[in-house]
Amino acid sequence: MKAQTITRQELGPADAAAKAALARAAEAARAAEAARRAAEAARKSGGGR
Repeated sequence: MKAQTITRQELGPADAAAKAALARAAEAARAAEAARRAAEAARKSGGGR
């Protein structure tokens, strides 16, 4: 089980990069959801003709 014991120090940079990537992904997901809602609202209000 030695291989799985990663110290916090070793993980630092990778952890920070992963957190940044996660934040970007979450932001993208929120933007996509907002766009989907806007498209749906436009359709419902007769924007789709």
